[in-house]
Amino acid sequence: MEKYQESMGKRIWRLAYPSLTYTAITTLVGTIVTMIVVMGMVGQLDPTAGLEQLENLILGAEEEYYKHMVEIQGLSALLTLPILMIYLRKDRERKAEIGFVSPAPERVPVWMVFVTLFGAIASYAGNGMISLSGLYQVSDEYDKIAEIMYQGNVVLELVALAILTPIVEELIFRGLMYTQLTEFMKKKHAIIVASLIFGLYHGNFLQAVYAFALGLLMIYVYERFHTLLAPILFHIGANALGILISETSIFDFLFQTEVMMYTTVIVSSLMIIGVVWLIEQREQKKWQNN
Repeated sequence: MEKYQESMGKRIWRLAYPSLTYTAITTLVGTIVTMIVVMGMVGQLDPTAGLEQLENLILGAEEEYYKHMVEIQGLSALLTLPILMIYLRKDRERKAEIGFVSPAPERVPVWMVFVTLFGAIASYAGNGMISLSGLYQVSDEYDKIAEIMYQGNVVLELVALAILTPIVEELIFRGLMYTQLTEFMKKKHAIIVASLIFGLYHGNFLQAVYAFALGLLMIYVYERFHTLLAPILFHIGANALGILISETSIFDFLFQTEVMMYTTVIVSSLMIIGVVWLIEQREQKKWQNN
């Protein structure tokens, strides 16, 4: 397929507007929540009180906002999802008009379960490497974000952060951004650029490193199975494991000693290599059969 010719400004806009839509909706939902909280607090103000009470009101509103961060994230993702589906449909129609041919998607149930487990393994290996390397000491932003996001109902967190958010982010970063980048740059460059943007999108150094690495793997499974379901399930597996580790005691035995952590991180890293090998063997057999 010949590279699609269009202005640089239009290219940038097509890359940016899906994530801008999500950001705008998240900001709007957060603003509405904050206004509701503030309105409830204003009635409790003493008209004769001074500036200190106003400052306490602002701090109280901010605290309530963070208490509802998971709900805000989930609702924002839910509201953004149908809009992104429209964007994706229109983008596929545009690609069809310029002669872009998408490979047939492969959604073999066994492999999709396998991909979900792959995401969980990669998540554990990545987080374990960060913990053992001491990189978390570089910035305290990671701990602050984890404390904010993992402070409520586990079921709500799983729905909002391990299902809705991955679906929305995969539509944006793999379904739209990555495929559009491949239209005007080499695929290997598009993989790096899309993963870098995905990492930077997470806003702090540790999450950027972690998200960049997982972004590469999510593009990998997307390319191998030719369906967005693959990176979505990978992403769901990764986020779900993170929530279960943070909010339950199911995996506490993995963190009892430093030796145990090193062992499990090494094993999970080897498992990642093994999974990639199995997928490549599957790919090779598929080409041989064709």
